[in-house]
Amino acid sequence: MPNQAVNAIYNGEPADGSQFVVAVRTGTACSGTMVRPQILATAGHCVIKNGERVDPESIRVWAPGVNRSTTSHVANGVALFVPSDYFGSENGTVRPKDIAFVVLNRKIPGTVDLLLADYEFTQFLIQFGSEIRLYGYGRISQTQTTSTPYSMIGYPIEQEESRSFIGFERFYMNYDASEEGSTCPGDSGGPAISRYGDNFVLVSIHSGSRGPCSRDPDGGPWKITSTIAGEFQFLLEEATMFIQNNRSGPSQNLVLDISSGEATLSWDPPNENLFAIEGYTVIDGQSGLEFCKTVQTICSVKVVPGPNVFVVFAETAANRPDAVFSFEFVVPPVDSISISAKNDIGYISWSISEELEELISGFLVTDSDGNEICKVVEKSCSSKLNKGNNFFRVYTLYGDYRSAGLDVNYELKTSKRTSNLTCANGKMTKTPNKKNSKCPKGLRKI
Repeated sequence: MPNQAVNAIYNGEPADGSQFVVAVRTGTACSGTMVRPQILATAGHCVIKNGERVDPESIRVWAPGVNRSTTSHVANGVALFVPSDYFGSENGTVRPKDIAFVVLNRKIPGTVDLLLADYEFTQFLIQFGSEIRLYGYGRISQTQTTSTPYSMIGYPIEQEESRSFIGFERFYMNYDASEEGSTCPGDSGGPAISRYGDNFVLVSIHSGSRGPCSRDPDGGPWKITSTIAGEFQFLLEEATMFIQNNRSGPSQNLVLDISSGEATLSWDPPNENLFAIEGYTVIDGQSGLEFCKTVQTICSVKVVPGPNVFVVFAETAANRPDAVFSFEFVVPPVDSISISAKNDIGYISWSISEELEELISGFLVTDSDGNEICKVVEKSCSSKLNKGNNFFRVYTLYGDYRSAGLDVNYELKTSKRTSNLTCANGKMTKTPNKKNSKCPKGLRKI
């Protein structure tokens, strides 16, 4: 007896927020599960129509467990992996090997890596009475639809042979369908999930059912038919290899801009990127220190004197391709120094090449003991002079770093005072002799 394609859980319980089920649309509504953050497992007949594959880019996938009527899809397909001898459903009839793995253009957060159970593993789970829970989106009765996921406990039953399934016993299993619970037309691709130790296991993918939601519920025995996922582990491995083999190139045209003691690294996105770029991570290539995680193509970095290496990782569904920028950095010293004095104040000034002037953040002037005289952004500084030799050293600054210093000396000489005295009476002046320094009679000191 052929099985009708399925859509959602009848008489189940809400599974909002479940990490195990996603809504899938390929022109028709289906369900699925994320076996890896960027690899979807769903029913083969959801992506192959009468032997023709749908365009992978037309496959839309929602985040796990969301209400698909109030949210938008978060990823699209990139590539399909199905058994080579599978040709999809025909006249609503499900055929054996009804499974597909879809590589998506981006990782979907909130998923969990699943083990895939093969035929022997499914028998082990059944023998030890492990709970198997079925998930799906869509119809919850013959007349009622839903945009949120539902789930029910699946009860495996003895495998029932259908004419088209003869010779494919390892590839499918049956669950009980009754008024107490069943998958429904359109639940296709939804997962049956169990637990093994600390791991979650994808037991099977819903392929078809006959039950209370069927178009002809009285047409034959009720049952759910599902495809055993682990018998197609090789397809998951092909999908994983596809991701690895289609890594995008590194980010392009890395440019470092240094100004006023601050540095900014910018770049262009990778060329011909198959997967959506989720963002970028920039690290120090020597220490491993992370500078930033960003969705933009720019990042503030720290430049230090000596070798500097910056690595940019583009975050995609594939491994992160890296781009490297490295250079040797030296804080440039001032070119020359001059000093002038007025009375006992010294005026120190210096010069630096124009192309380097915007790079530095300021200047530092110290005395011979290394004591700070002044820290300025201008190219000049004043200081009180002491009698005799005065020593100054000028540094350029880049943040917390300083250049090599350039020195300058200035000698402040002692002035000699005269002992001469001038006398006057308004009509004449006279300088007395140096012995007594007294003014003659009739004259006074001025």
